Amino acid sequence: NIDPYPQKSIHRMTTDGVYHECKYWMIPNFVQADSCSLPFQDSSFDEVYSGNVIEHVPNPVKMIREMIRVSNDKVTIVVPHRYGRNAKQDGHIHYFNNKWFERIVTQFPEVYNWSTEQNDRGFPFNFLSLIRLPNQITFTMRLKK
Repeated sequence: NIDPYPQKSIHRMTTDGVYHECKYWMIPNFVQADSCSLPFQDSSFDEVYSGNVIEHVPNPVKMIREMIRVSNDKVTIVVPHRYGRNAKQDGHIHYFNNKWFERIVTQFPEVYNWSTEQNDRGFPFNFLSLIRLPNQITFTMRLKK
């Protein structure tokens, strides 16, 4: 029982740094849903993308399983690395590293190819610039269906 066009206001910040109010219902194809129970048929999309969501979800494996179900070809998940500058924030209930994704992918027989990419940031001081701290992970899965 999800209202696909809720009358709820959100605020977004544009490149000029000003917050603007917009309404979900102004986006004709916007659907608000639980990421662990998506209201779409199997293989509905060629690519399914999640950006900085999975760290907020109580059951991340269930969310990935649901993303695979609705995808026909490719699933991409971007998440803060557990040691990244954005990892420890209010609302984050899980913290990820590459090893977690490498271990979890074995649970999904639909995945025939996968990769993790770790984006790093340099240490803020010049004399320690060789130290690279992980910032975020991009985990991509290719599916056989």
